[in-house]
Amino acid sequence: MLENYCKTICIEARTMRSMAIKRIAPALEGYTAELSANMNEKKKAIPELECSFEKEIITEMSGRTDRIYSDVQKMVSVLDSLSGEDYFRDAEIIRDSLLPEMTRLREDSDAAERLTSKKFWPLPNYGLLLFGEK
Repeated sequence: MLENYCKTICIEARTMRSMAIKRIAPALEGYTAELSANMNEKKKAIPELECSFEKEIITEMSGRTDRIYSDVQKMVSVLDSLSGEDYFRDAEIIRDSLLPEMTRLREDSDAAERLTSKKFWPLPNYGLLLFGEK
């Protein structure tokens, strides 16, 4: 049972890594790029505009993307430390190190989802999953 637990959590962590790097981070980058381009166009048209919304979201999204990347790197480091043979030791590492890193990645990804335009978000959101909202 302990072997199954370790393998299952590792599969979940690798799936999270893949989703974060291949889907979530590129979506954040795409939305940030669009906001940046929009802000620059608005500033060209009317230089005195503040563009507070764009500045705030771009700053937050860039920070989120960096945190997601950092979360993934920490998670991969923990995954690399697992032996795959000593399941008692691995289970302790998973409990103490991997699960907290997975939680951080989840929290940063959830926060990014709340900021990202639906047009860019590559995954079903909670409203869609729970209530069928579009």
